[in-house]
Amino acid sequence: MVTRKAGCVCGFPVLLGLLDARLQAIRSEGSVREVRLSTSQHAAGFYQRFGFVTKLIVPGGFAPGIDRCDMVLALI
Repeated sequence: MVTRKAGCVCGFPVLLGLLDARLQAIRSEGSVREVRLSTSQHAAGFYQRFGFVTKLIVPGGFAPGIDRCDMVLALI
């Protein structure tokens, strides 16, 4: 599903494309060994599709009921 808001096209396929493009740019640098990020438990599955692995979960790390998931993607 795509949602249009004030000239912006938003949706899951767009997010997939943006993350994929960014990871390709990072890989092309050649010197980056890993990518780290923090996200909520609600978005962790999205990043797992790209190979990110959850290393640490901090319950309530962002807010009550919203855990912080620290994730890593090894590039080498």
